[in-house]
Amino acid sequence: MGGDGGRGTRRAPVGRRPRERPVAATEELSGHADVVSAVEIAAGGDRLFTVSSGGTAIVWDVRADGGFGGPYPDLPGRWVAGRPEVVEPGRLVVVPTRPVSRTGGGDPIFLPPADTRTVSATFIDPRDGGVVGDVAVADMPAEPGLVTSVAVSPDRTRVAVTTGLVTTVLDTGTRKKVTRIELPATGEPGRDGRPLPAGVVSCAEWTPDGTRLLLCAWGSPFSGTGDLAVVDAATGEVERRVPVSGRARVSASSPDGRLLAVASEFMPRVTIIDALTLDPVDVVPLSGTDTVEDLAFSPDGRLLAVAGVQGFLQFVDVAEGEQAGDPARFAAPLLQAEWLADGETVVVAALNGTVSLFDVDRGLLRAPPLPASDEVAESHVHLLPGAAEELVAFSWELPGRRYPLEPAAWLAEACAIVARDLTPTEWDRYLPGRPYEPTCSDLR
Repeated sequence: MGGDGGRGTRRAPVGRRPRERPVAATEELSGHADVVSAVEIAAGGDRLFTVSSGGTAIVWDVRADGGFGGPYPDLPGRWVAGRPEVVEPGRLVVVPTRPVSRTGGGDPIFLPPADTRTVSATFIDPRDGGVVGDVAVADMPAEPGLVTSVAVSPDRTRVAVTTGLVTTVLDTGTRKKVTRIELPATGEPGRDGRPLPAGVVSCAEWTPDGTRLLLCAWGSPFSGTGDLAVVDAATGEVERRVPVSGRARVSASSPDGRLLAVASEFMPRVTIIDALTLDPVDVVPLSGTDTVEDLAFSPDGRLLAVAGVQGFLQFVDVAEGEQAGDPARFAAPLLQAEWLADGETVVVAALNGTVSLFDVDRGLLRAPPLPASDEVAESHVHLLPGAAEELVAFSWELPGRRYPLEPAAWLAEACAIVARDLTPTEWDRYLPGRPYEPTCSDLR
């Protein structure tokens, strides 16, 4: 699925462009890691062939209705406002959602209009995208920069939903509200200059035993500081405050629950914390100066993916307590990073309406960026976690898309487009010096 080496065109991915507009001179089709050495358009005008100096061939489907994968249902009248979390693997996920605006106004991404501030915990069957439950929890304040998030307890019986000033705990079985939590006000001013009525929370995690919540709380006004508020999940009582480096913005728990990663809003660094003692383990500076938008541990807990709003994808070696490799830069702000089960591939969702598969070891894209919707637009794109057989992308208020992850499916799609092997002349032209091999006929 992209990259150099292998069997030449046997590794050719299927490209796709948005359907609602023709390819313009200013549009870029990104996919090759090397210099593009040859470009041809098929006689019918429905396919574009590109070959790089490294020997990678890409077949771009440029039909108006072309493309790989299939549609995934939208959420009627709502849009996905944050990272989804798994409640029951393969059967139930929960996502923070907000209503689609009927009035417009404001910034649809960073400061949505007034009629879209009510946050719900929406429960979805990932197999068909069907909504099986929806619970309105609280309204987001009309303040820029505040986000909503969900965090599922270790035993998967409860979910905490943060909405800026209020954190609500729900029972995942009955969908009933269990606890409402408001942190003490810090004096942080709102847009009108008046102090906000409660402390701001940007993210949440659970302690390994599931008895307490760790809330990413803002510190004193204009200080850029913050901490983790340790809160009794049953009573809502704040038991202690744990300092972190800078104002905590996003967090993630390791697969074994032993470590917690927290990223600052203003400082390019990640703090690793012992989830049992809440003592700091490492503070890792990042070479890419970016505001961190999402964190994700690899399946084995060895690496931490760090996605930022300036398009940086960076990695932390958790055991060594240092950055691993150089940052990769994407063309749009990144909203989410999700590891595939192979532990070698990270999928990133971007604000330009695309998702990309990144080969961590080689530092290359595995395929051209894929659209998160047939109706491509700048949008909140989020990924369904726990992907095994397919990749599912939510695209704001639009229908999303699902893509198979089996390499044979990608190869079959490429061959369905080309419908033949390369001729010996074409092979010598595009892949000189390599022994000739069938590219599609041996799949039949």
